[in-house]
Order: sequence, then C-alpha cells, then structure tokens
Amino acid sequence: MLRSPTPTLSEAIVATLTYSSLFDYALDAAQLHRFLVGHRASREEIEDLLPNCVHIARYMRENVCYITLRGREELFEQRLVADTVSAEHWSRCLYYGGFLRAYPSIRMALVTGSLAAGNSRIGADADLMCLVDDRRLWSTWLVIRWLTRLSGGFSEPEFCLNYIVGPQKRQFPPSIYIAWELAKAVPLFGGQHYFDILFQNRWVYDYLPNAEDLVSRDLNVEPVRDRRGQIAEWSARLLDTRIGGVVELVEELREKWVIKRKYGNSFAQKKAETEIKYHKISRNVALLTRYSEELKRVGLSHLGLWYDVNESIKSLQSQLSQGLK
Repeated sequence: MLRSPTPTLSEAIVATLTYSSLFDYALDAAQLHRFLVGHRASREEIEDLLPNCVHIARYMRENVCYITLRGREELFEQRLVADTVSAEHWSRCLYYGGFLRAYPSIRMALVTGSLAAGNSRIGADADLMCLVDDRRLWSTWLVIRWLTRLSGGFSEPEFCLNYIVGPQKRQFPPSIYIAWELAKAVPLFGGQHYFDILFQNRWVYDYLPNAEDLVSRDLNVEPVRDRRGQIAEWSARLLDTRIGGVVELVEELREKWVIKRKYGNSFAQKKAETEIKYHKISRNVALLTRYSEELKRVGLSHLGLWYDVNESIKSLQSQLSQGLK
C-alpha cells in the first residue's frame, strides 16, 4: 500500500503527468485514466476536472485530447511523431515476436518500455521481457541474443531484452517504475503468464489502481513461416535435444564465470537464480531521483508517494553498493 497521505484526484493527475514528462511524453485522456497514480477514478471524473487543473495544458487533435504539464507544450508535437513511429515499429515487433514463438522454452514475451506506451522514436529500440523454461534458460538467452542482433539487420527497431526470467521468478520489488512497466506491458504471446505475474505483484495496483481493470489483451502472435522462421524453428528443435543440454550447461558456466569475474561471488549467485537483467539499476536510480525532485518542484512532496519513491531509491542504491549495476 502507498503511504498516507494519498493524492487527491487533482494531485494524482499532476503526479501522473510529472512522471510521463520524464520520458518526454504527453498522455492522451485514456492513458491518463489508465495510469493515474495513487487514486482510483473514472475517466469521466478525470475529464470533468481537467479544465480546473492550473498545472496542465491540453491539445485536441482529431477528437483525441493530449495532456501534459504546463510549460511542456512542446511534447504535443513530439507525441504526434511518436504515434506514427510507434505504429511502424509495432508491425516489425509483431514479426519479431513470431521468431520467439518458435521456441517452446519461451513461455511468454512482453513488449515493454516506450513501444508499449506508444512513445517510440526514430532510432529507438523495442524493449522485451521473456519468461523462459528453467531447463533452457541460458541457452535460450544465447539464441535470443543472436536473434536480437540479427533483427538490427532487418529494419528499425532493434530489440532490447530488459529482462529474461525463469518461471520461478514472478515477484518484483515495488516501485512506481516497475508498476508502470508491468501495467503498460503488452503480451505478444503467453498472456496467461503475464496475468499470473500481475496477480503475484498486486502491489502494482496500489500505485496504479485504474490499471487493474484495463490490462492489455494477449496479441497471441503466430510463429513466422518464412525462411527466417524456418531457421528459428530448426534452432528451437536443436535446443530441445541433448546438444541443447550441452549448450545450456556450457553457456551457464560461461555466463557465471563472466559475472563472477566482473561482480564477485555474491552477485554471481544472485544472477544465477533464474533472472537475467539487462537495464542498469543505476538508470532506474537516476529516473526515480528526477521524479522525486519533480514531485517536490510541483508541491507534492507532502504525499506518501514522494516518500515511497525515495525508499525505492534507497533500496536501489543499496543494490548498487553491493556491486549490482
């Protein structure tokens, strides 16, 4: 649960727009409702209050209302560009998801990050989270890395694996950043596993209570059937043989050796517990620190949310002090 005091509706609107502005992103009315921070309200209640919020600016385009903080009106033009780029990147992402679907060891693939939010930029990559069978965690990670590199040879976007987790790893540490990432994720396939993750991390709805009723549907992409798809299917079959077992063992030993050499024994053990992170913890610290500063700037440092953000920063800094990057 978020600490008290929780935000009023007007405070929640400002807190939500403050967070999205960290990513240079203006929200539309549906997104503001879905990702409203710390306050459950209907879309009608939000839209009725918007004209009275002195901290926000609005822009209408083809019956869609875009909203951001006053003083960040340049984000409206950026949002229109992002909508176009995101649509182009989504078609590429669905195709790439067909490669991942060829691997039985990959139980779920989620689109996260800027593409899930509709905030892709020219030259940006697409973030993915995969749920992988423990028996083939490391070998699948190896194959996906090569597929990811191969994807850059097709066209934008390239694909970035922020997380690859085994079935046992279902719970994440609470923070506004992870809540937002999980709530906006879009399943390419394996939607039931995504719903299970949300169920086991119900604290997400303490931060984003409206998101509980607005979970993304499973796109359920089909495996690709062209020549590249045949290569993916062939390598998937190979991973399921004894050769795949040998590759799994060798790759696990190699990765643990690299991690141990770079971070030491304690991190090597933690890294081996069916979780492979890709984005740096230091990046999350920087983001949450900016959010804390911005909440204070707009006069919301009295909220429990502000204290929760700072507790998340301390937790991440503790991980950094232990050698995690």
